[in-house]
Amino acid sequence: IAAAKVRMAANSEANRQETMRKSEAVAKERANKKDAREEAANDLTAEYYGDDGVECFQIVEFGIGKLGMDIEKNAISKITEGQAVELKVATGWVIHRVNGEDVPADKKAIVKAVSSGMKAPPVKIGFRVPLTDGFAHCAACNKFFSTDKFEEAQLQKGPGKQMCGSCEEFADMGDFGD
Repeated sequence: IAAAKVRMAANSEANRQETMRKSEAVAKERANKKDAREEAANDLTAEYYGDDGVECFQIVEFGIGKLGMDIEKNAISKITEGQAVELKVATGWVIHRVNGEDVPADKKAIVKAVSSGMKAPPVKIGFRVPLTDGFAHCAACNKFFSTDKFEEAQLQKGPGKQMCGSCEEFADMGDFGD
């Protein structure tokens, strides 16, 4: 009985040591991934989009689990609990690609592409992102403009719904082509 207790204690200690080694490796891997994400966020060779030079393209990898963001049309309208917070995704970003494929500015198409991508994670979502604060995305003409180009009422509608002053005026004149 005493020998069995000694063996059991030795096995228990060995299991504890193995678990500690594995958890240290996992923590180190997570730290490396976080450092890589931060370096990518500060990448000065980022791909720039748009004719106006006010936006860039950023790819974010999402693993299995809740993404943590609500979509309106093709824009991030709300950040909730999930990976988006950790990955520093922001409201107003516009989804342009899923796993390297361009997606239309349609919530259903984006959700379908992300869902099919989750079968073989990670899912790489390519966002169009304003370079600085003070810019908003027009859902009608699909461009980023300074917020002073938007009526206050339009800005309150939020990403995916707001229209710049020119598009709002055009929409007020009649059929916008939808």
